Amino acid sequence: MTTKNVRELARLVESLVSEVSEHLLSNIRVVEWIPEHGFFDLVTRAAVVRQHEGLYAIAKLVCIERGDAAVALLRPACEEYIVLRYITAIHRDDAENLVTLLARRDLDKALSAQHDYAGADVMRTLGLMDNYEFHVAQRSDIESDLVGLRRKLGWSKGTDVPSVWFMAKHVNEERRYRFLYFATSRAVHFNVHELVRRCWGKPGSIVVDSAHFEEYWARFALSWGLRLYVDVLLLGLQHFHQCREIDDAVAKRMLGLIQEVGEAGTMPIITEEEMLWP
Repeated sequence: MTTKNVRELARLVESLVSEVSEHLLSNIRVVEWIPEHGFFDLVTRAAVVRQHEGLYAIAKLVCIERGDAAVALLRPACEEYIVLRYITAIHRDDAENLVTLLARRDLDKALSAQHDYAGADVMRTLGLMDNYEFHVAQRSDIESDLVGLRRKLGWSKGTDVPSVWFMAKHVNEERRYRFLYFATSRAVHFNVHELVRRCWGKPGSIVVDSAHFEEYWARFALSWGLRLYVDVLLLGLQHFHQCREIDDAVAKRMLGLIQEVGEAGTMPIITEEEMLWP
């Protein structure tokens, strides 16, 4: 077990992320892009940047003793890592096609959700009605293209897009996805066990407070967030030439910090202390 407490580790992670931002992220934030280039490069860059910003936010939350809130940030981190693994593992043309179709489908769903909630008059006021009608007209083409891509790439029939679980299996990340999916679902959905973690004491005197379990959540978010962050950076090193020039001192600090955080072991979903409840 590392001798540093979780706040010290969070400050080290925060400092490291700031240095990586200076040496690395500044090189991929600005890109000369035209529509003909497609969306693959933009989406992968955006995912790397969001992982970077997500870990920084986790470190900040841990520093102010809000590890409970930090765990929720692992969900997009995990899914983005797996999707990046998948789209960088398939043929570039297929990846470009998939990303573009997902973008069109996501826009359609967002516009439809706004329309269903607010109605046509509000959509016109917002200047979104023409966009909504255009995307409605495009639905059959998107669905047809997705069916063709599904047949080529082999995701399950009956699903309009590949699930993250399908992508995880394709890149041999089933165990990590299953573990973190369960752990982070508790943080973003109603979960009785997760709520009762805030209730400690003994029969006759129970205190309800997130502080009881906060350090556990802090270590869980920090250790898994750092692992996912490094894995995404490794993907970046492979696919963005701008990512290949990391200062040696920064790289050594990163490896040292990973080792130090790793000394605590892989943080579990459940702890022995919880099992003391009657």
